[in-house]
Amino acid sequence: MRTGFRRAALLASAAALVAAPAAPASAQHFGKNQVQYKHFRWSVLETEHFRIHFYPEEREAIVDAARMAERSYARLSRILGHQFREKKPLILFASRADFAQNNIFGDLGEGVGGVTEAMRHRLIMPFTGDYHSFEHVLAHEMVHEFQYDLLQRGRAGQNLQVLSQLDLPLWFMEGMAEYLSIGPEHALTEMYMRDAAVNGNIPSIRQMAERPDRWFPYSSSTSARAGAMRPSARSCKACQPSASSALSGASSGSPPMS
Repeated sequence: MRTGFRRAALLASAAALVAAPAAPASAQHFGKNQVQYKHFRWSVLETEHFRIHFYPEEREAIVDAARMAERSYARLSRILGHQFREKKPLILFASRADFAQNNIFGDLGEGVGGVTEAMRHRLIMPFTGDYHSFEHVLAHEMVHEFQYDLLQRGRAGQNLQVLSQLDLPLWFMEGMAEYLSIGPEHALTEMYMRDAAVNGNIPSIRQMAERPDRWFPYSSSTSARAGAMRPSARSCKACQPSASSALSGASSGSPPMS
C-alpha cells in the first residue's frame, strides 16, 4: 500500500476477482513452479465476526490482529450501516516471504500488501512488522469485505454474476477503501493532487474509469471523496448514504454511483 505494500490495482479490481475466481496456484503460474518452503500448521482463532487463520510463528501478534479486525469492523459497520450475517475468514501470514507461498492466489508480487476475494470473502495478508501500516491495509481490505457483503446480500458466493456484470470501476472500489481506511486528510495523497493541479492533470470520473493505468485510483478518488465530503469529513457520516446505498442499489440492479 502507501507504505511500501501498495496493492496491484488491476489485480485487486472487483471485475478481475469475479471474472477469474481463485484458481489453483499451478494454473496461475503456467510454466513455473509455485515454490513452498514451509508446511504451515494452521490454527483458527474465532472472534465475534471473523475466523482468523494463523500458525505458531504468529501466535504473539494474533490477538492484537484480532482486536484490530474487530475495531475496524465496528467502525465500518457504524459508518456503512451494515452488519455481517456470517463470520469472514482472515488468513494471516507472518511475513511477506510466507505470504508469497499462499496457494489461493499464488505470489502476486512485492507490491501487493493484501487481497480480498469475492467468491468466499477471504481476506489474505501478511504482517508487516509495523502495526500502523498493518492496520491501514487491514482496514482497506475490510472495506472490500463490506463492499462484497453488501453486493452479495450478506452471503459469500451469491450474486457473482451480477457483480461481474456491474464491473464496478477501480476509482469507486479502491477510492472508497482508501478513504475509509486513511480518512480525508493524508499528506501523500494531497501531494499527488497538488502536483496534478499545478500541471493541469486532474482527471474526471470518466477518465479514472477508462484509464486506471494512467490515473491511480487510490489517490485520485480518495482526494475527490475527501473534497466532496469535507464539510462533515471529521465524523465521516456523510459517506454513509453515498457509499452503502450505492452498493445496495447496485446489487439490486440500479446503476452504481458515478
